[in-house]
Amino acid sequence: MITVEDIKTALGLDPQLVDPIADQSLQVALALVWSYIGFNLTETTVTREYEYTPDYHDQASRRNFVHLPLWPVIQVLSITDENLVPITGWRLSKETGRVDFQGGLPSGEHLLFQYNAGYSPLPDDLEMVITNLAGAVYNNGGTIQASANPLKSLTMFDAMSMSFDTGVVTSTGASALLEPWGFVLNKYRVNAGPVLK
Repeated sequence: MITVEDIKTALGLDPQLVDPIADQSLQVALALVWSYIGFNLTETTVTREYEYTPDYHDQASRRNFVHLPLWPVIQVLSITDENLVPITGWRLSKETGRVDFQGGLPSGEHLLFQYNAGYSPLPDDLEMVITNLAGAVYNNGGTIQASANPLKSLTMFDAMSMSFDTGVVTSTGASALLEPWGFVLNKYRVNAGPVLK
């Protein structure tokens, strides 16, 4: 996971220097990214119950897969039926969160999934976005303020190249600060792929 020391190094600061604004800037950047994406991409344990109607899943039209709501999946810890009996005969696609069952979904109305999801370690492009956002927030005193002063320039991969008209971050605050990074962040959004609701 990206650290405050990483942010200080990217800003050309002494990593050993005590700087509460750097810490605050990283927390703001993480909150912005997690909010935009829809969940915290660092590793987390998820317990999810999946309910289906057996009448709908007759032999002719029976589905044989389920999409887990958060992915990528690091590891499935258990899949059990409504009586907590372990289910076997399934295959996982870690990148999409799809679990395929041989012969269709097991009988019964409930399945309980427990699994680890997220990124460990954080992908390089996502770390780069967080570093740049933290740098922009740091240059703004550690805060995001709503005002009419838009982001004036941005050079990717270089937090120090960001500049603002008056040092105040953007017209609508967070949304305008995130906008230049949409091309990276959109591929990580929870709603960018099939999600079990």
